[in-house]
Amino acid sequence: MLLISDPVYLWLVLPLLIFAARVIDVSMGTVRVITSKDAASLIEALKSQGYGVTSFDGQGSTGQVKLVFSIMRRTYLKNAVEIVTKFDLSAFYTIEDVGVVEKGVLAAKPAWHSIIINGLFRPFKKGK
Repeated sequence: MLLISDPVYLWLVLPLLIFAARVIDVSMGTVRVITSKDAASLIEALKSQGYGVTSFDGQGSTGQVKLVFSIMRRTYLKNAVEIVTKFDLSAFYTIEDVGVVEKGVLAAKPAWHSIIINGLFRPFKKGK
């Protein structure tokens, strides 16, 4: 009988579960954009695609900048980066992993299979 505390289980099954979560890609990411241009059109383009957007003014090493943040499922990041590069080819942007997301505006509700997979893998994610 295979027990969860069995080392073989931990070395064989757990990596397979983690791999499956990465393949299905149910994780979240954030796009951070720093631009010296007026970001109103970027913000509207992201909002029109259903992404939640937070923006504020900042001071960069070369002057005034606009900072735009958006958190979304990693599967949507490619689309968001395309929007950013259409807006400003020279915009500085970063993409980071997000551990936990509570509330907020997120693009499109997940499909039923994503809800089930999130429920299975949620215990393996880092908490607050």
